[in-house]
Amino acid sequence: MPISRRILGRQAATSLYSRSKGQSLSYDTVGMTLVPGDAAVPEGYREHTASAVVGSGDDVFRRVGYTVMHYGLQREAGFDVKSQHAAVTEGARVAMAVPTVWPLAVVAVAEVVDVVATGRSTGFALGTLESHPVRGEELITVTHHDDDRVEVTIRTITQPARWWARLGAGSQRRAVRKQLRAAERAAAAPSTDLALLG
Repeated sequence: MPISRRILGRQAATSLYSRSKGQSLSYDTVGMTLVPGDAAVPEGYREHTASAVVGSGDDVFRRVGYTVMHYGLQREAGFDVKSQHAAVTEGARVAMAVPTVWPLAVVAVAEVVDVVATGRSTGFALGTLESHPVRGEELITVTHHDDDRVEVTIRTITQPARWWARLGAGSQRRAVRKQLRAAERAAAAPSTDLALLG
């Protein structure tokens, strides 16, 4: 049952990882969030994209990119995150407790299915496993545009995997907004302030 307390202790995270070992990704179109437009959106799935310009310049791009690649947006958004590696690594599994009604949270394990590192863009895509309450992917990218803008984009392509997950469709969008606000805080933080860097 993916309902738990809001803080994941080491033992709880280890138990989640152990239970997820035999699980596969819960959807077929792996990498679909990286394909522009609606072509890769499977029937029955919903696509949602939100973005925010968080600043400009190389320093902001590096700072926010570092935050993203150390799960800093999720942590700053109030999620408790336990990963197999401190930095995002393709193939790694990540346990998260996403707050709902105090003191409960939805707890699930996802897998890093792709890493974006093009020089002008940094980010990663998370894919759901069979025990996850939804099916699909979330892609987070930080892009340094030619006009010097730094933009964070979060794209989800998902569908409910549990009946009660249909009731939380709005909470997924709220979680995206929280992560974008966390990106804005990371962009504004002094370079020496590591508190927002994961």
